[in-house]
Amino acid sequence: MGRASILAAVGACLLCVAAGPASAQEELALERLILRSEIPGLPDRRIDLGERASRRYGVVIGNADYAHVNDLKNAVADAALVAGFLRDRGYEVLERTNLDKLGFEALLRRILRDVDKDTEVVFYFAGHGVQIGAHNFIIPVDARLDGAYDAPFEAVSLDSLIRILGARARLQMIILDSCRDNPFENAEAFVELRGEALPARSGFTTQTAPVNTMLAFSTSPGAVAFDGEGANSPFTGALVAGAAANPEAPVAEILAKVRKDVYRATDGRQVSWDSSTLVEPIYFDAARAYEVAVADGAAGSVSRGVAVAPVAQAEPPAAPGSIRLSARYDREVEIGAALFAGLKAEDVPASSLTLAEPPASGALASAPRQGPRRPLGVGAPLPDGGSLLFVSDADAAAAPQRFELAAPGGAIAVELTLTPDPCDAQAGDHLDPGGVGVAVYANEIDPQAATAACAAAVARSPGTARFHYQLGRARLAARDFPEARASFEKARDLGHARAWQALGDMIAREEAATGGRADLLAPEPALAHYAVGVEQGDPYAFYALGRQLLRYGETSGAREQGYQLMMRALEVGHTFAMNELGAFFLEQGSDHYDPDRALRYYAESAARDDIYGFNNLGLVYANGLGGVTPNGPQALEWFEKAAEAGHPYAPGNIARLHNAGQIGGGPNYAQAVRWYDRGLPRGDAWAGANAAWIIANRRPGGYQPWDAATRAAKTMVLRDAEAAAAARDVLSGLDGRALDGAAQALIDEMGEPLTVDGAFGPASEAAMARLTERLGAPTPPGDRKARLEALARLYWSTRPFRVDLF
Repeated sequence: MGRASILAAVGACLLCVAAGPASAQEELALERLILRSEIPGLPDRRIDLGERASRRYGVVIGNADYAHVNDLKNAVADAALVAGFLRDRGYEVLERTNLDKLGFEALLRRILRDVDKDTEVVFYFAGHGVQIGAHNFIIPVDARLDGAYDAPFEAVSLDSLIRILGARARLQMIILDSCRDNPFENAEAFVELRGEALPARSGFTTQTAPVNTMLAFSTSPGAVAFDGEGANSPFTGALVAGAAANPEAPVAEILAKVRKDVYRATDGRQVSWDSSTLVEPIYFDAARAYEVAVADGAAGSVSRGVAVAPVAQAEPPAAPGSIRLSARYDREVEIGAALFAGLKAEDVPASSLTLAEPPASGALASAPRQGPRRPLGVGAPLPDGGSLLFVSDADAAAAPQRFELAAPGGAIAVELTLTPDPCDAQAGDHLDPGGVGVAVYANEIDPQAATAACAAAVARSPGTARFHYQLGRARLAARDFPEARASFEKARDLGHARAWQALGDMIAREEAATGGRADLLAPEPALAHYAVGVEQGDPYAFYALGRQLLRYGETSGAREQGYQLMMRALEVGHTFAMNELGAFFLEQGSDHYDPDRALRYYAESAARDDIYGFNNLGLVYANGLGGVTPNGPQALEWFEKAAEAGHPYAPGNIARLHNAGQIGGGPNYAQAVRWYDRGLPRGDAWAGANAAWIIANRRPGGYQPWDAATRAAKTMVLRDAEAAAAARDVLSGLDGRALDGAAQALIDEMGEPLTVDGAFGPASEAAMARLTERLGAPTPPGDRKARLEALARLYWSTRPFRVDLF
């Protein structure tokens, strides 16, 4: 089967809703794509029912104070009630109130980092929710659906949220107390790739979910939920009361009683509803959950799938009654041994201590030798046996963390200083589920410094998967492609989710390192790697596979699935998806041309400081795309921001402004060549072809004909066929002296000093011989054009460009 046909089949399977639930169809399609390729290192994707999650994690959101629609009286109180209940039951709880859209994106990024396959998640939301077509959305407090293209940037897709959580967690329970009156009564919005804008309606429609998910809604599909007369809604009040009264009961049993209580409390006007794909029971009581797992055959708790950071070290106290600790910043840091050593030095028995004041960022948790770990709240005793962990959040590395212990002789202040590992600081990746939240973009990586830092980290901690992945990023930036791939493979084998997407990209770009940029359908093994990444909840994999389906899927179903995967990436603020969708909808003459929709995606990307968003808005103003009035100075402003940050095409775009006279009052060919010369080393083949043509035909001062031939030669061996053809056309109009001068210039650039004069004599032959011997390359042919082409290929073999920037 050809690759395009594979994507057609995958898309057809993904969207074949009539054959079964959409989530099951997606999982089946991904599995087929993965298994066809027989890729190495494939993780075990089954749930081991003899084990149990070692971490219980709650996300609780109450949205009440809406800026553009009616407020809700109970939502914050409902969230507080649920958060308190979960904390009392041993959950680590992220509690948020009145979240806006960017706040939701940040929260989802935090969840990506925190949650793994040893985690059981309860997600609770109280606030507005609506259905638009066959899709459900929960509503941030700053949402406004004034235009048809607002939904992706104003609301949060429930389907995307469930799938992101489901891909990361072992088990998830989604509880939604929403569906009051429709806050967007007259709004219509696009929520699918094609079709028309659909009206927002009250309530939620039926919702599919991945395996091991419980969905609990405050009311039945399409119906309205009521606020009730008390401080809490009928649904949330009944849920917490029922769970508190019988915490050892399975949640499914509790929800059945809640349904009766809600029906009774609302005089039959509201019936709560739930749906389950659970393959193991869920209990609010931690001890009961663990007992059931042991009875089913488990023996002990399950360790987290992340390496705990090296233990903290105790330092000399700053003052009596204080303890100072230091450690590398990580998601989890073992501080127990160092803390107890400090307490011993202070002559304080650890068994007498309780937590008096928790840290402002992050949390403390005990990790007993058996059973799930538990967060420590105020008044909790320090663990007697097992580990004491500091669980970081995104702010924990910004400043020393302080907490206070209560002791018989008075309070003891503890200060913990966390320092990011140099490898994280130099090469940590954005939106990386296996990272620690410290990140740089590809254009910000210093190849030499990052390679040194991450090689040291790997040597120090060879079992930490993210260090191998980040070493791969550093080696990719250094253009050491074989070693980069080896590092990504090691990270994959250690369980790093992002490594699958990175390896897929390396497979897809094998020829790009010395062949120039070309937008092609990825080979099947690359698609399979992306699919594994999707299964593991990686936003970069959502984008990579989504883009392939959107661009190359042969059926409308395949393209729709590509669009929905891009939407999933967008929910966590992934700007690559915004830029890709902007370009897609801006394709004039296509059946999907929609300039207003396109420009909204570009604007949202630039608002998040993405260099590709900058460049894309520059293109809009330079070329008058989407009906925008051309504006050279405004285009220059966007292009300069993109070029400064390393965008590969932005220098060439600035050159075009100078060449066309859109800035500066008229054409400036010398300035255009200077900007094109910044673009060609970044892999922009048209920068080389255009610079060659300008030198040959416009003859700006300071350039010789062989300068045109040099740029044309570099371009003609690149992968971009049209740019290469244009470069060959330039060469065909140049004489032998220009070709010989270009050969001399290439030899000189590759480190064999040579006077460039267009006379390729004995000195030039000797320099070329030294060059080929040093590089282990064959002697180029004697024919001028063949010799020049061979030298150009040799040039790029010594100067591969940053394929990670495309």
